[in-house]
Amino acid sequence: MVELYWETETEIHNEGFEVERSRNGQEWQVLGFRQGQGDTQQRHAYQFTDLHPLEGLTYYRLKQLDYDGSYEYSQIISVDRPESERPGFDLSPNPVTNGMLQVSNQSGKAEPILFTLFDSAARVVLQKNHQEQVFSVDTAELAPGVYFAQIITTNSTLVSKVLVE
Repeated sequence: MVELYWETETEIHNEGFEVERSRNGQEWQVLGFRQGQGDTQQRHAYQFTDLHPLEGLTYYRLKQLDYDGSYEYSQIISVDRPESERPGFDLSPNPVTNGMLQVSNQSGKAEPILFTLFDSAARVVLQKNHQEQVFSVDTAELAPGVYFAQIITTNSTLVSKVLVE
């Protein structure tokens, strides 16, 4: 998750702020909007949380919109998410040989996750909710082949390839 904070000293005809994100600094995606204060001479603090940030280097900017449709862009900032903040789950053993796949959350904490296993035709073959830091998934009933594990947490999504023998 990436937390963005900014403040205004005064605001004149300020409708609000679009929060934008870019991978390359050229193509921008609108993530959200924060309502402005209109006309005020008082300091105001704003905050926006990117719940699904991109991995690696990401650029952010604000598009400040006035009621008359005019706008200005803020300075661009960059955020480089360290490896430690990226989702980390270990799936082992891979290939699965004993009918049991162990899933470990490498963050060191238990958090709610949705674990889904898809076959090569993208059909859901197994789905479970878990809240443990480490849990096992019974794959004994699955035919040998390649499957894709999707792990969705509160803050991110991770997809990995799993081979069941």
